[in-house]
Amino acid sequence: MPLWRSSLPSAWFPISASQLKQSRVRPNRGAPSSFAINISGTGYDYFSASPQTGSVPSGSSTSINVSVVKSCTVSIVTTATLEVTGGNSTLDIPMQLTCLGANWQTNLSPNDINFSSLPGGVSPSPQSFSLANYGATSTFNITVIQDINGGTVSPWIFPNPTSGTLNTNSSRMIDVYANACPSNYTSGMSLHGELKISGGGDTIIVYVNNACR
Repeated sequence: MPLWRSSLPSAWFPISASQLKQSRVRPNRGAPSSFAINISGTGYDYFSASPQTGSVPSGSSTSINVSVVKSCTVSIVTTATLEVTGGNSTLDIPMQLTCLGANWQTNLSPNDINFSSLPGGVSPSPQSFSLANYGATSTFNITVIQDINGGTVSPWIFPNPTSGTLNTNSSRMIDVYANACPSNYTSGMSLHGELKISGGGDTIIVYVNNACR
């Protein structure tokens, strides 16, 4: 009966997205034997192994290529087990995949956009900021909170676009339009809202203010 062994130095076989790893699996004694590969566990669908079947002569070895075949869309750590069977012997190799989700950042410091306007007057000029993603390719959505204090106000903040997709290490401009302060506001009053940018397991907030003159 063969005794399957792995050349991996530790119990866990860590792998990052888009990486290809090799594990040398061999029967170190006994008759030549055929083997079969099966992947099971919570994250089984993230992994692929090749070849899935084969034959290894006694005392020799073969390489098993393990790759990630499913895209990461959120930040997770998932596990699976690569099982080598054949000749009444089994070898289990635990695998772990760390997925990095989105990492949204802006060029604002702090993350504030400040308008000013006359009550009932002309809308202020639009402002723009750069939204960058330093994580995995992800889709973003912008949710507008018109009053962060929970009050009821007419919509006055209008971002464009409100959704999109950014690849790793890419950016795009977000335009923000604002209405003037309501006509029943007086000088010294203000509006305070926010843009909630989320997606890919990450969220950032951009605060939007309108000071009434």
